[in-house]
Amino acid sequence: MEDAYRVFNLARLSKSDVFCDLGCGHGMVCIWAAPHCRLSIGIESLLTHARIAEMNVREEGIGNVRIIRDDFIRHPPASANVLYCTIDLPLRFYDRLLSCSEDKRLRLVNFGPPPVPVKPTATDGLFCLTQFPFELAETTLEWCSAVAGKEGATWRAVATKYGAIDAGALAGHKLKLKRVFNAARI
Repeated sequence: MEDAYRVFNLARLSKSDVFCDLGCGHGMVCIWAAPHCRLSIGIESLLTHARIAEMNVREEGIGNVRIIRDDFIRHPPASANVLYCTIDLPLRFYDRLLSCSEDKRLRLVNFGPPPVPVKPTATDGLFCLTQFPFELAETTLEWCSAVAGKEGATWRAVATKYGAIDAGALAGHKLKLKRVFNAARI
């Protein structure tokens, strides 16, 4: 629950916002977000998890939470202006959000770094906030500094900060850094 409030604070979640948890699982983050926003939406592709989330929402008796069974990668929510996700999202998803979002003040909080070369607007612990329209880093150093949350940060700082999340995703970021910025070594 503490991490959920960290997400809400990082995104500056307010009563006028529509919050969406992408891959909401059992719906608890949606339930915790409900008192802080106008509408809280959970999108879950797994039928069993979506049903459990719906049951949890009913048991809590919260009226401003909706659970949708869908694939959020294929169908990003157009009405939400604050998104939260715990998985590594591809760059094409960020591009799709730019084109389909109704609210151009869209904010996305990710658990872990955004895809290379997207620069997060802010970080808090292992969470990164990306404000849309997002900015792209022009160098490896610029991306690493933004993701690590400190000027002059190198890949080592990124790997140290996010190393406990997912070794495969982190290795993918490193390969993308090399490819995007044509770097022989990182």
